[in-house]
Amino acid sequence: MSAHRSVRDGLVRNLCTPCYSGASLREEAGQPVDWQQAVATSSDEELARWLEGES
Repeated sequence: MSAHRSVRDGLVRNLCTPCYSGASLREEAGQPVDWQQAVATSSDEELARWLEGES
């Protein structure tokens, strides 16, 4: 487990190596890392894509 500090909300999440990599790539692309970020920081369209699994 590695501590990943989100640039979007500053929270630290303990993630396994593949999830840490995925979270870093998502943030680099300007996408939310988890559901709470998606709800708090995404537009309706981005949230719909999140729910559909496209982002």
